[in-house]
Amino acid sequence: MPDTSFVALLLRLAVSLGVVLLLMWGAARLLGRQPRRMSRAGNVEMLARQALGRRSSVAVLRVGSKAFVVGVTDTNVSVLAEVDPQEVLGPVEASDPKPRAITATQLMDQLRERTIRKRAQ
Repeated sequence: MPDTSFVALLLRLAVSLGVVLLLMWGAARLLGRQPRRMSRAGNVEMLARQALGRRSSVAVLRVGSKAFVVGVTDTNVSVLAEVDPQEVLGPVEASDPKPRAITATQLMDQLRERTIRKRAQ
């Protein structure tokens, strides 16, 4: 067995640790760029979200020129309805560069109107 000194072992350990950290940093930079590119290319915007319970919520998403009401749970995302984006956003002021989303109460009222079965009269 070759005789290695304690200083040589520490130096080897430091170099090995430096290489591992450098590889981790490079991988994080490489992988960190991909989601940003994907999100810039995507045209998805969350207009409103309302929690219904601890693990479920309803959200309104704008995808391009369409708006969707989706139900979200821990294990599932379901499209509940397609709505008119102007209906969800409400009137837009000319001075406002970005339209405002509706309140949670207004969202829930609109969802009730669209999802409650109407009784035959």
